[in-house]
Amino acid sequence: MKKNMITIIVLGVIIFLNFFSTYFCVYAETFTFTDTIEPGTIIDIPQEIPQYKAQVESYVDGDSPGNLYGTAQYDVRHLLWEEQNRPIADNNIAIVEVAGQKRYLVALATTFGWSGDYVDIVLEDGEVIPCLIGDSKSAKDTQNSMNGGAFFYNGVHYGHTYGNNQCDIAEFILGTDNGGENYANAPSDFLNKFDKIAKIVNGGSYFLHKDGPVGLDGNYGSISSRTNGVKNGSVSFSKKLGQFFRRVWIAVVTLFENDSTGINASTVMITL
Repeated sequence: MKKNMITIIVLGVIIFLNFFSTYFCVYAETFTFTDTIEPGTIIDIPQEIPQYKAQVESYVDGDSPGNLYGTAQYDVRHLLWEEQNRPIADNNIAIVEVAGQKRYLVALATTFGWSGDYVDIVLEDGEVIPCLIGDSKSAKDTQNSMNGGAFFYNGVHYGHTYGNNQCDIAEFILGTDNGGENYANAPSDFLNKFDKIAKIVNGGSYFLHKDGPVGLDGNYGSISSRTNGVKNGSVSFSKKLGQFFRRVWIAVVTLFENDSTGINASTVMITL
């Protein structure tokens, strides 16, 4: 009886936080007191990783990221993109505008950040592509008709496996129907250049920094200084502790949500 009561209380707390996080951002603005990844952190892409061009997914087809109520992806779509009247760039990719800057919506492995995080993607030629994470690639993804599952290098998750055991790091979110698996509206010229990503820089969460990203100043060092996936940037002990507990909370709630819905989401709630 006592065990059942504790279970009911825990479930009640989770449901309460989930409801208010989605509709009022209480969880993001009150309970999340630190970013999951330190703003300004630079994640270098090891030169040894064979990269594949960027892929696409869609916000308006049947298997859309952001359809599952209560997930971080849902909040980016409904509390940001749709609030801005579903803007898209000339190449059909969904965008959002924050602090006067337009950012592409992209799916990345959680190595680089969580849904809702600002990121700058730096190509090998030095070009910087401003983005915001709208969907997360799960490290638990397995092989399917579209890709070979999660891609790891030295134990670090970088993306999905495509082609000849190559890594697709970035996956952009279309704001128009992708026409099923043929990606009829995919901007091929734009996507092709993402087989040469040098580094990705995290700028903190939009839900904690609505005035704009933190630490994204465009000065990310020379491309020749790339390391083997080292995350550069110092973090205080208190922030590390906060980040640790935040990841634990995300993992616990994600486990509960996946068990109850049968969906293998990599993050839930608005965190992120």
